[in-house]
Parts: sequence; structure tokens; C-alpha cells
Amino acid sequence: MPTATGVVVVSTHDDRLIPLADQVIELVPHFNEGDAVQDIELADGEILFRQGSRGHLVYVIQEGKIDIIRELSGGGEDHLATLQDYEYFGELGAFLTCQRNATARANGTAVLKGYPVPLFTELAGGAPLTEILRREAVINLA
Repeated sequence: MPTATGVVVVSTHDDRLIPLADQVIELVPHFNEGDAVQDIELADGEILFRQGSRGHLVYVIQEGKIDIIRELSGGGEDHLATLQDYEYFGELGAFLTCQRNATARANGTAVLKGYPVPLFTELAGGAPLTEILRREAVINLA
């Protein structure tokens, strides 16, 4: 089954595991490599995505600023970063098909492009996933 970064192969000699493997595989979102780049315009304070949501796009800021915010369980928020022109974000959730670990909110008006994972990978020259994970670790430790 094609995924965002490869093919999942299930091999087992235990017939009891095959239905379980089929269920797990079906939980992985299907990416259509023909997905188009999305042009996005945000007003000041507008939320692009919320912490805990799932997404399949990696965003590149064309113009403006985006605040990356962790929503705290007690109701407050922790400001992690303010990203500007030509920086990208949202890659961890998109690459690993997991929940977003922060909220992205426009700080003033912002213009973005949303790239499907296969296209972003191609444009980034093979998108060094280790670099993405290292960058994410730095943001999480901030």
C-alpha cells in the first residue's frame, strides 16, 4: 500500500495477525500524489490548524508571520515560535501522519502555500527527515 514516504509490507505466518495488520494499515491516511499545492491567505489571528488535528500538508510562508502555540491543558497557551517568510512548518504531523503537536495562528495577515508531502519532499531535495526531527526537538525544548 503506498503511503507518504514508502510502501507498507505485511509479512506473517500467523493468520490471526493478518486482520489486525489490515486494520492498522487502513488507519494510515491515503495520499494522492496528484494533490495540488494550496494557496492560503489568513487574516490576523486566524487559525490555520489546531493542536491535536491531523493534516497532510506542509506549509511554507510566502508573506507574513505565523505563531506556533502549544495549548496548555489548564486553558492557557505557550508561545513556541514566530515563523516568517520562507520558513516551513507542519512537517512533523504531515510526514509521520500523527496529530499536530501545536496550533498555527496568523500574526497579522499571512500568505502561505500548503504542499502535499510527496511534492514537498521532491522540492526539498529528498527532505531530510532527520533534520526535520532535529528542528522539532529544538522547538519542543524551547
